[in-house]
Amino acid sequence: MSGVGVFGPANKKIHKTVTVFSNKKIQFRDTGLYIYSSADGQLDIVADTKVQITSLQSHFGSSGTPIVLTAGSPTYALYTTNAGTSGSTSAESFYVKTVLTGAGQVGGRGRFHMTANVALGGWSNALKAHVEYGASGSTTGMGSALLAEMALSAGTSSGTYAPLESELVLGSGASTGTSTSFLYCNIGGADVATFDTNGFLFEIGAGVTQGSGKFFDSTVNTAGAQIDHTLKVKVDGSTMYIPLMDNADGS
Repeated sequence: MSGVGVFGPANKKIHKTVTVFSNKKIQFRDTGLYIYSSADGQLDIVADTKVQITSLQSHFGSSGTPIVLTAGSPTYALYTTNAGTSGSTSAESFYVKTVLTGAGQVGGRGRFHMTANVALGGWSNALKAHVEYGASGSTTGMGSALLAEMALSAGTSSGTYAPLESELVLGSGASTGTSTSFLYCNIGGADVATFDTNGFLFEIGAGVTQGSGKFFDSTVNTAGAQIDHTLKVKVDGSTMYIPLMDNADGS
């Protein structure tokens, strides 16, 4: 450490620039808490239990001086592993919680915002959820790449609610490209024929019963059902139409 007389004699405050040579460490409390530089251009913070940052705001880069991103080298990377066997407590590597206490406030979300003003390549996404099962991997219950869950209460007596919202905004003069839709489904891999034979477009799980006036109405008169409207969809590049009826019984 360079800098003679960097510590004040009375209050022990650092009042000069301090340089720590090479990969030497500054330790706190014991050998399990320290900061150092393992390589030129890199600062390492090591804690044997937790690193806690208490701040109103934390900024990494800025709109005027953004962090330059290199494709294939994420700016932020978090690597975790878990050997637990609990069938009731989820393993979670990342947790964000927001509590809204002001009436009339909007939002409350985390946001991933991507912008582009050039012609991009074969894909572009603001957020990707990826799950990969190995040769011996599986889930005994429900497995998904993205989960949207909402809990309603007696207080939700007004308003519109949906666990998943898809919003498409078209400014003045916007184009819909080759094809534009609210939802796009695609399968890939060497064994796509397996899904082609056994898969479903969607599945309605537990909690839904069939009957007259129900979410799943089974009282339709299939012999004389009247088609009043259709929804346009695209299947394997071909435009098709899903029939809709004004009345559940097909009249």
